[in-house]
Amino acid sequence: MKFDFKQRFVPAIGRFSKNQVLLLFGAAVLIYGLVSFDRVLAPSGHIHFVDLAESFLNGRLDTDTPRKRCGNGKPKKGEPAGFTHFLCSHLTDGNGNAIGFNDWASFHDITLKDGTELRGVWPWDDGKVRGSDRHLFRTLDGEVYLVNRDRKNKDHYDLKTGCGGGSRACDKRTYYMSFPPMPAIVMMPFVALFHYNFNDVLFTLLFAAASAIALLSILEKLVQMGRSTRTTRDNLALAMLFSFGTSVFFSSVRGEVWFTALVLGYFFHLLYVYAALGARHPIWAGLMLAFGMATRTPIAFAAVFFGLELFRLPDWPSRIRSGLKFSAPVLGVGVLLIMYNIARFGSATEFGHTYLMDGQRPSIREWGLFHPHFLAGNLRAAFTNLPELSASYPYMKVSRHGLSLFVASPALLYVFWPKQWTQGMTVALVALVCVATPALFYQNTGWAQYSYRFSIDYLPYFAILLACGGRKLGRTFYGLLTLSILMALFGAITFGRFEQFYFG
Repeated sequence: MKFDFKQRFVPAIGRFSKNQVLLLFGAAVLIYGLVSFDRVLAPSGHIHFVDLAESFLNGRLDTDTPRKRCGNGKPKKGEPAGFTHFLCSHLTDGNGNAIGFNDWASFHDITLKDGTELRGVWPWDDGKVRGSDRHLFRTLDGEVYLVNRDRKNKDHYDLKTGCGGGSRACDKRTYYMSFPPMPAIVMMPFVALFHYNFNDVLFTLLFAAASAIALLSILEKLVQMGRSTRTTRDNLALAMLFSFGTSVFFSSVRGEVWFTALVLGYFFHLLYVYAALGARHPIWAGLMLAFGMATRTPIAFAAVFFGLELFRLPDWPSRIRSGLKFSAPVLGVGVLLIMYNIARFGSATEFGHTYLMDGQRPSIREWGLFHPHFLAGNLRAAFTNLPELSASYPYMKVSRHGLSLFVASPALLYVFWPKQWTQGMTVALVALVCVATPALFYQNTGWAQYSYRFSIDYLPYFAILLACGGRKLGRTFYGLLTLSILMALFGAITFGRFEQFYFG
């Protein structure tokens, strides 16, 4: 029997035929692949999700990877395929200089002389603190103990010794991958085959290309539902804007744990929005939201979008039925994530970021993961950061905190100039604000980045606002679209390659 790929796997989307959809997907893959250039030929240097998938396949939640060293660069007997190459890539910068491990969480299991067992970190042992504070041990549940580790004063030395043989202190350090696990779960079948040779760069850009098609599906569905009057040309232009004129572009061509999570989360988010429109597919909407929040936690706040879309249904019984269908997969995956976090860190809401750098990152130590203290810096990164221009080479430099959203993607300014305002736009705006707000209080601006990458978490709602606003996409818009693509292309080419264009 003849196998018809298009018939089985390529859907027609609104006014776009199967051939056109396949062509658009292929074009997106080609563009991302060309800009990714040599990166797409091999795994990135930061394949944390591959490492987590390997741990899952071996029945583990933790990892021993941060204990390893590159050595002579030759594979060791019995190790997974590609592991040594990954280690050497991760522990070496672009100039071949040795660097440390990046973004693994860890804590200590210690035993005191009196037999007391504690689990936690020394938050003030980062080499910058002197005196007794460096001996303060904070447990995972927030208790603080003074645990003297100064072996020169044996009378006051608090740790039990002899664990692991000899006179070693009873202090075991356990490492975890600190990001939500969904990308690793998606990778597991491939990691089972290729192990550390699995190409996370190709994986990421394929999902980016699929996201372009998912976005086009949303835009066409809005037309079918009567919420948008955009032409096929308009919708193609909007799909180009979000695929090649925003932070999606520079993130998609890199692979690497942070950017893979953003791109995969964006894909699931788009599928969620498609299913949630009109509350017509509640189970699929709930499942895609669950996958999205298991990839990027801010996406959980997008549940408000479906909640408001429920009011388009004609009566309360249908709203309640759809709400229950939507909630079931969200709650199911939510419970699994809570169990996952408790099993590792003893906390339902802790994915591990508190314990980056062994719990010694100063900003987290002093303010926690979310705090108003971080608001000013995040607002600058999101809305006001400008490039530094000069009359001499390299003429333009970008802060590693990133260009602001509307500087890097000026065509998005059209959201402030709608011709009309509809109920559906209000729903999209509420969802946008709900998803965007947590990042404004987060301990990290997104550093290091070319443009404000956390905006990817709520770009689907910008797309709805632009599609439904009704303002004609004329010369001004296409000029801003061209500028947005050129700005994004500059970042996609230079970020991580040409450091002379970046500072901070």
